[in-house]
Amino acid sequence: MAQRRAAGRRPITAEDVYQLRFVSDPRISPDGTQVAYVVAWVDSDDRTRYRSQLMLVPFDGSSPPRPLTSGKQRDLAPRWSPDGCSIAFVSNREKETGQLFVLSLRGGEPRQLTSLKRGAGAAVWSPDGRRIAFSARVDIAEIADQEGQSDEKGKAPRVKIITRVHHKADGEGFLEALHTHLFVVDVESGACKQVTDGDWDDAEPAWSPDGSSVAFTSSRERDRDVSILNDVWVVPSSAGRARRLTRHRGQAGTPVFSPDGNQVAYLGHERGWAYGARTELLTVPLAGGDSTSVSGDFPDELGNSALSDARDPFAAAPPFFSPDGRSILALVSRNGDVQVVRFPVGAGPKEVVLGQSGSEVAAFTVSRDGQRLAAIVSDPTHPYEVFACENGSQRRLSSENETFLETVDVAPAEALSFTSSDGQTVHGWLIKPIGFINSARKKWPLVLEVHGGPETMYAASFMHEFQVLAARGYAVLYTNPRGSKGYGEDFAARIFADWGNQDAADCMAAVDLACTWKWVDTARLGLTGGSYGGFMTAWLVGHTERFKAAVSQRGCYNFSSFYGTSDIGPWFGDYILGGPVYERAALYAERSPLTYAPRMRTPLLLIHSENDLRCPIEQAEQLFVQLRRIGKCTVEMVRFPEESHNLSRSGRPDRRVERLQRIVGWFDRYLR
Repeated sequence: MAQRRAAGRRPITAEDVYQLRFVSDPRISPDGTQVAYVVAWVDSDDRTRYRSQLMLVPFDGSSPPRPLTSGKQRDLAPRWSPDGCSIAFVSNREKETGQLFVLSLRGGEPRQLTSLKRGAGAAVWSPDGRRIAFSARVDIAEIADQEGQSDEKGKAPRVKIITRVHHKADGEGFLEALHTHLFVVDVESGACKQVTDGDWDDAEPAWSPDGSSVAFTSSRERDRDVSILNDVWVVPSSAGRARRLTRHRGQAGTPVFSPDGNQVAYLGHERGWAYGARTELLTVPLAGGDSTSVSGDFPDELGNSALSDARDPFAAAPPFFSPDGRSILALVSRNGDVQVVRFPVGAGPKEVVLGQSGSEVAAFTVSRDGQRLAAIVSDPTHPYEVFACENGSQRRLSSENETFLETVDVAPAEALSFTSSDGQTVHGWLIKPIGFINSARKKWPLVLEVHGGPETMYAASFMHEFQVLAARGYAVLYTNPRGSKGYGEDFAARIFADWGNQDAADCMAAVDLACTWKWVDTARLGLTGGSYGGFMTAWLVGHTERFKAAVSQRGCYNFSSFYGTSDIGPWFGDYILGGPVYERAALYAERSPLTYAPRMRTPLLLIHSENDLRCPIEQAEQLFVQLRRIGKCTVEMVRFPEESHNLSRSGRPDRRVERLQRIVGWFDRYLR
């Protein structure tokens, strides 16, 4: 069957980053009548920058969306006041750092609430609407003073004084002189008060129903410098001594109070450092005591584990209590879909409230009465848009990308499953090239894409990169091998201390399946992936010569040096390999793609960002230099200045375009 090009439509290109509209952060009004959201796009006058604005649309769709804000700045994170008359948001309209503003829907210009040196996080309104809690970076005075010393007046500081292992973060830079703490600002007067302090980080504030307390997450244990585990805490909203609610038995995030104020629900688990531990929905009593799992033996992953390059990165979505406190709504990742599921607090069946097979619900919010939902939804042929959901039915409210979709060919994704080497079923998708003809006389090249994480998943979401490759004449095969989330705890934990074994076998089982399709040219197979996907790309070309070209992006290639140079190296190394490098040096070397550089023969392009602190560029430099010295395969390296680990999702637009062009160009050179 031929896949014909729609009349008058053109192939999608890398440059279409400039045409996409990135929709995010839906927020339904308390009475459920209106939905605010964020739309971002590339500035047409300056393709190195994004702009974004707040939009407003009636829940019933009776009129099209209208802009709430405008200008050259970025407006983000809209949050409704409890009376529905105002929206607080974050904007960089006054300076590069984002500050809190409040916009009255009765008219007038936004009013600035904060003027903090390091900016302010998203607003969380108190129940009475008089105060707003938020998190913000603050200077550690004594360290900042020491770093401020310089040899000459007016010159930049000479040194950075490092005393913590966790002293940097990808996308943020060096944190040694900074901590994140909670603030409360009076909406009327603008008086701002810091309510937590100390040698740790506090985030994700949530108000108690009576406004007396704020729950939040923090790691305040002695091991906090090398730990990935947070606890739920509570502090008086007027400041004071914080009290820990959870017992440091595992991970905890996104807390929210029950309507009666007696419980705090959160997403996490109580299995310590267990690799691949399934995220659950739990509650903990405000008065103290053990946590209780609301999701119980529910096998799927709570939260959104899906990846996409067509939406703004966003924070994890908190669960939502029903008004009577008898149930909780939360996102669930399963089998490549993301849905909203209702969990009863106590006995009763779980119920899918929003989300169809073959789609991703990226984020959602709920009206005060719990009857109406607003969400951001995508599928493989449609970028993210705002949807309304009520009584089990849903309708689209925004059409931000409709004009774009009317001008381009978009290739559908076909879900598939296959059996791996150990008999396990593995799930994935295939996008056939635009203009595809299933004919014995026509063979098509195919590219295998491997996702990052690995504790994430590809989903039934729109991926611009995949569409660009399909438009260029490549079939695109992407799967969720062992280690991925959304397929049960055993599935994710299978690769503990064993990266490159069963997960690699799963990837090659997908390739084996593709090679049984008569239209696939088995002599023109490509391979690419980023982060963990970069690891897997390098690993596979060190163990097979079946691929004729590969592009490894922002990968981890030497676990030993990664341990000391990555912003997450020490605790991530312990987590994935079962212990520190100085105790498991042989295993670190055995699982590192760099060890197998002498075996690599596939033409390999290394793409890396110079400001990547997650997988530092020294990882690519080591592999590049060794391969050049060995001289047995073609290798090139492309370095992107100033960019972080998230170049493909939130990097400077023109650099995102060039990255895609480099990937396509490499495959064109060796596969076309």
